[in-house]
Amino acid sequence: PRARQDYVDALVAGGAILAQAGITTQLRLAAFMAVTSQETGGLTIVRENLSYTTAAQLKRTWPSRFADLARAALFLRNPKKLANEVYGGRMGNEENGLDDDDGWRYRGGGLIQLTGRNSFRAAGLAIGVNLESQPELIESADISLRAACWELSQFVALCDKGDKGFRSVCNGINR
Repeated sequence: PRARQDYVDALVAGGAILAQAGITTQLRLAAFMAVTSQETGGLTIVRENLSYTTAAQLKRTWPSRFADLARAALFLRNPKKLANEVYGGRMGNEENGLDDDDGWRYRGGGLIQLTGRNSFRAAGLAIGVNLESQPELIESADISLRAACWELSQFVALCDKGDKGFRSVCNGINR
């Protein structure tokens, strides 16, 4: 009920994009809607916020990154610092390299919450948009829809298995 109007409009007009990605059956569309609804908080989130208010919450979310509450507390209410800490140096992102803000620039975005320089590059190449050099483009509902359809198109065979494949689809999208 609180879905962003730009997401709703893109989905309503996106039949051809969904079809091109092979999202053409009830099971595939159900998987697409379930994953994108989960990733965007009911189609309300465009970019990952990362503004945590408690150290315990941070520790629960990233137990391998924050072994103790004191360390986690250093990243509270500082989304950019947190993104660079948890995403820097992985998924193709730089860490203490040419661009220390890669974690922030390539944090989750769009309908599928695409994350990491590698994912932005791959999705961009697949849909013909340079998301690597312009990661903010994932905030466009149309581009986001195209990227999400491309991502899910890699899992359509699992969608066809219904409940038996759905967990694998979810794990493939958000490891």
